[in-house]
Amino acid sequence: MNCKYHDRVLSYLNSHGSDDPELEAHIAGCPQCSAMVDEYLDAEQRMKIPKTGYQGNPDALKQQVRKFDKGISRIVIFTIIGLILGWFSYNYRTIGFWPLKAVIAVPYKLTFWIHTLLHHHSDIEIQYWGMSFLKTDFFSESVFATLIAERIVAVLFGGAIYGALAYCTGDKRIFTLQRLVKFLACWAVLIALSIGLSFGINVYQINQMETLKNVEEIWIPPEKEGFSTVWTPAKDSDIYNIFYSDLVQDDSIMRNHNEEIPVIFTWRHQKETMLVLINCEKQYLITSQGTLWRISHEFAQSIADRDYSNVMEKGENDQ
Repeated sequence: MNCKYHDRVLSYLNSHGSDDPELEAHIAGCPQCSAMVDEYLDAEQRMKIPKTGYQGNPDALKQQVRKFDKGISRIVIFTIIGLILGWFSYNYRTIGFWPLKAVIAVPYKLTFWIHTLLHHHSDIEIQYWGMSFLKTDFFSESVFATLIAERIVAVLFGGAIYGALAYCTGDKRIFTLQRLVKFLACWAVLIALSIGLSFGINVYQINQMETLKNVEEIWIPPEKEGFSTVWTPAKDSDIYNIFYSDLVQDDSIMRNHNEEIPVIFTWRHQKETMLVLINCEKQYLITSQGTLWRISHEFAQSIADRDYSNVMEKGENDQ
């Protein structure tokens, strides 16, 4: 049976023998508590770690630590420079001095190469690539996905490249191949996640646009030269009404490529765009992903009979 002083004795031992004359007198006269104290002291003695001193040269150790800290700072500086160059690598085309142009272009070119490898542009996009909304090397459908692919991924490539350069040109006794592999592996994970995010955003927005819901603008290029016709729900509600009234998906439509004209649909203040082809004669519309929609005769006729006079006059007045 435990003594009633058991808990007080444990507290006394944990406090490493703080002054408590009453408790000390009790321990001296209580076999149970005295045995517990002896066991505690024996266990403490067995657990003592022997003291050892550093046998090497302290100055050499300090020098190695300073080199390591200096190397870490060097990697951080190189990485920050790489991040900055990655952000501006998009502008490599505007640089005339070709050695500087080559250095800055590397992150962007790597980003573009991976994007081209993974992203298949549709034939519709390629055929009408010169239209103003589609002037991008990445995702013509989404400005957000393009921003990530064009800038963020390039930034990460810049950090990885120049950080690795600091590793490779540093002290090999400190920065080993194993550490370099770990460094690059971390950047590879970040780059892969960013690329996946850009493709994920683009796929999501394409799927939303494929439904053709809530189109904000319809841009129809001029037949020969001049300004595009632009329809918006606020100004052209009647055209939008006839567009949505008989819009039906129909995969059985037989296309006639010769009579298809390019039309651009936009969403979110032109942050999302889709190039579609419309055949006014056969009354169908095909999206950039190949989805076929049957459109009404009235909407097809509105496109075929569009009047440029007001648009041309407005353009001349603006000039």
